[in-house]
Amino acid sequence: MIPEIRTVSSSTEKPSGSIAGPEPLTFFSAPSETVSRSDQPISIYPFGLNHMQLNTIVHSLRLPVRVVRSVQDADMILTSQSQMKHKAKIDQLVGGRGIGLHVLRRNTAQNIERFFRSYFDVSESIEALEEDSVREAHTIAKRVQSEGRTLELMPRNSYLRRVQHGVIESYGLNSTSVGEEPNRRLRVFPKAV
Repeated sequence: MIPEIRTVSSSTEKPSGSIAGPEPLTFFSAPSETVSRSDQPISIYPFGLNHMQLNTIVHSLRLPVRVVRSVQDADMILTSQSQMKHKAKIDQLVGGRGIGLHVLRRNTAQNIERFFRSYFDVSESIEALEEDSVREAHTIAKRVQSEGRTLELMPRNSYLRRVQHGVIESYGLNSTSVGEEPNRRLRVFPKAV
């Protein structure tokens, strides 16, 4: 299955590729030449994407990624297709630095996770998915306890949601499944005072 991730060269004004439509883009297939996959974390500037959501996904997948708040500190820019209407702003921010620009079809947690799984070649075995979902539930439960606000986990299948419910209950928190398949996910509530 080809991911819904596309890449655009930041050095050109128009996206390259051969997909039909008024603004053709190429499917993401390889990392930008300016980004190395060494032990050093890759710095990503999310243009028009949620920083907290990105950090949660990066943490749950245990990726060598730093989400930065300044394009000057970035090795790559990650954005969604809807943000490409601001291409002039992106070009201005980049300033000819040759930073890789990766465009997601839509700004959803699933597309962001799919991008990272493809980019870092992260396996999606059942055991790995269960481990990721448990790790994510622990992380969100701790955040709900410390911040005292309702948070949602990434969409998961019914089995993984059931596992996550168990983790959330172990923290003494309440959770419920919300949304429609395939975007059904847990919503975690802080303790009532």
